[in-house]
Amino acid sequence: MKEARLFFEVGMVRIAAERATEADIDRLGWRLHEQRESMNDRGQFLARDMAFHREIAAISGNPIYAAVSQAMFDWMSAYYVNLLRAPGMEMLTIEEHERIFDGIAVRDPDAAAEAMTDHLKRAHHLYRQVQDQAAAPAGEQDRDA
Repeated sequence: MKEARLFFEVGMVRIAAERATEADIDRLGWRLHEQRESMNDRGQFLARDMAFHREIAAISGNPIYAAVSQAMFDWMSAYYVNLLRAPGMEMLTIEEHERIFDGIAVRDPDAAAEAMTDHLKRAHHLYRQVQDQAAAPAGEQDRDA
């Protein structure tokens, strides 16, 4: 799933950076603002995080990308909750989303793709750490804390 998401979202953000209109950039900026405003509400923050990514899919103008993006988040929500939740990492997520936004806003597909790649790789690394901690025997978890 992580590999497919990286491939899909990096390609999609390139297209968004190439096709974004001023209205698209305004909507994406609003999504980022909404997410920033929800930093103290974990559930709302996650919903707005997904809305930011879905807005990028919508900017592509291709309804298939929007549908695949929605399906991917639905699947992750059902089966990989920890892949989507990173308590305490909200500010870093916002900063990463700002870099993605900036790449799209200046219509630089390479910058947008690099920012998305960094964002998803960091999230995937964090997910692996959470998985490893969950799989470690209780004594090892205490030692690492």
